[in-house]
Amino acid sequence: MVHLCVWCAYLSRRFFPNSDIEQVYAPDILLGPLRERSLRLPDTSIGYFPGGQHRSWLYAPDRDFEFSWPEYRDLLDTVDGIRVVDIPKYCCVVAPDAIFNWARKNQASRLVTPCLSCYGGLNRRAPDGMQVDSIYDLLLEAVAAGG
Repeated sequence: MVHLCVWCAYLSRRFFPNSDIEQVYAPDILLGPLRERSLRLPDTSIGYFPGGQHRSWLYAPDRDFEFSWPEYRDLLDTVDGIRVVDIPKYCCVVAPDAIFNWARKNQASRLVTPCLSCYGGLNRRAPDGMQVDSIYDLLLEAVAAGG
């Protein structure tokens, strides 16, 4: 089963660890094929917000697995035309302004995150001129433009 939501992936693996159905987080499926593609976007600076995985141990403390967070971030470095600004691990619920301010301070007018919960919250709170995308949207756009 492929999960777009990281929390769904964590919880399904936690509650169904011995299932015959493999529980997969969608970016893990995309990593290999996307590394083989030419990825391109117009020249721009993008703020990468890692999302809530740093809090994941609170919600799934006894797990024996982790998702490939550094690889999701590293994949952005393969997209020609973008400069990636890493945003510290603030909480998107408690400190969305800090996230947007960090992006602006580093000349990023677009924010991307692999966490769909963070995407939804940040998208609703985005100030004028700040575009918020899920990592899926950004990578799909880069594949289409890459040729």
